[in-house]
This record gives sequence, C-alpha cells and structure tokens, in this order.
Amino acid sequence: MSNTDFLRKAEAELLPPGFEHGHIFSFESNGEIYTVEVDGWNKQTREAVEICQSEAGDSSSPKPGQRRKLASDVLKLTFLKQLELITRGRVVLTSEEMYTWFHRTRSWLSAAAKYYGIDVELKHLDKKTTRKRVRNVMRDARKVFKP
Repeated sequence: MSNTDFLRKAEAELLPPGFEHGHIFSFESNGEIYTVEVDGWNKQTREAVEICQSEAGDSSSPKPGQRRKLASDVLKLTFLKQLELITRGRVVLTSEEMYTWFHRTRSWLSAAAKYYGIDVELKHLDKKTTRKRVRNVMRDARKVFKP
C-alpha cells in the first residue's frame, strides 16, 4: 500500500457513519463546469466533511503550511455552502495542538469559520499504529520537499 493510499484509508476511517468518502461536486458558473472534491459527504443531511490529518510535533503552534491546509478546508466548505451545495460543513482535525491553536487564537480563520457555521472538531486516530504511521508518512514527506 502506497503512502497516499494509506493516508486516504486513514482519512476514510475518520469519517462519521453514513458518509461517502471522496465525493465530487460539479457546478456551473458563467458557462464553465467546475468540480470540487470533499473528503466526506452525507447525501441525506447534505453535510460535507474535510479531514485535516496533521501533527504539530513538538510545537504548540502549527506550522504555516498546516494553517494554510486548515484555511483551505474552511474556505472550500464555505464556498460550497454559499453555492447551497451543502447545508453544513465541518473540518475534522487529528492534531490536538492544531485544535487548541484554532480555538484559542482570535485569528481571521476562526472568526470566518464561526461566522459561516463551519465546525472544527478533534478526532483522534483510533489505533496507535495508525497514528504513528500517519506521523511518519508526513515526516518523510517533509524530508523529500526540503531544499
């Protein structure tokens, strides 16, 4: 199993019951067709979920890339909500440090999520081995992209 396949499998395991993994929305704007994929989708409730798997490591504050990923997830769900393709959106974090940072800061991101009704919640990976492998995969990916 490749690292990407492993992360997608771990992501699917974090979805609440009744959610389809990897749903793709299509919509039209100004005569153009666009698509957007969400990590989880519940057709009955019209709720979308984004999974943000990250580890802050030794730091109590997430790195800029981790904050950008969270901001991207919030923006995606806000956009889908504005298009009325979803009725509710939430981001599931796997890092307690990210969760604490998000809810304790008075950043534009936490204000925007609250304003648009995008919930940000914490869910731990179930198995110690899964959590450890996710952390190692992400650590190894950072090593590859270092200049």
